[in-house]
Amino acid sequence: MSILHFLNRNHRKRPVFTLVELLIVIAVIAILAGLLLPALNKAREKGRSVTCLNNHKQNGMTFQIYADANDAWIPVSYAANGSKTHWGAQFYSSVQKQKTLFCPSQKNKMEFGYTYGIKTGKWYGYDEKYTLDNCYVSCDVNGNTGTAITLRRIRSASGLLILTDSVRFGTSSPGLGGYCLSPEGSIGIWLHHLGRAPALFLDGHASALSGGALGTLLSGVKSSWHASLLRKENYYEPFLF
Repeated sequence: MSILHFLNRNHRKRPVFTLVELLIVIAVIAILAGLLLPALNKAREKGRSVTCLNNHKQNGMTFQIYADANDAWIPVSYAANGSKTHWGAQFYSSVQKQKTLFCPSQKNKMEFGYTYGIKTGKWYGYDEKYTLDNCYVSCDVNGNTGTAITLRRIRSASGLLILTDSVRFGTSSPGLGGYCLSPEGSIGIWLHHLGRAPALFLDGHASALSGGALGTLLSGVKSSWHASLLRKENYYEPFLF
């Protein structure tokens, strides 16, 4: 038997995929992908949520260092002197390069106006439980006029939310972060990390809170804010509780 004849005979015996078998294989792969991708996406989002929470903890340490160096005062809004200076710029020379100011899920607009949202000024119906009178004042911050809070006029720093994940839900850059929390200005708390939002409190601790937990915490906030302060993952809809 010649070598050529032997090779031809083995070639004829080699199994091949039929069209039906190929379609079955493709269908199985598609089913497996459909089962695995949601789990992978959830794991990826879980990783982002951990990073986001760690960012808040680092910002809490930055606030404390600033307070230690400035007689227990912390700036909690932009400083205004002809132009707005983001609260983060009062701690860092280059806001755009400081990743701890931004949610890891935000891929663009790494600019001063699109960071985590800080609680600016007094929220009536909420602050009374945690602060004393005259804890917020207008002050001079790095040569500019701004608003600050003093740690000396706090009843319970562990209950006073100071920073959280924020989202713009109005007509101005919807879906991006907003540097200050203001439902009347269409900037609210964003529950987009698996239905939770990281929250930094004035004592420096940070937790990932559900919409229900945040709703209970902020239950005293005036009604005109309360209905729109918390935003679902799609951010257009408020989280009602």
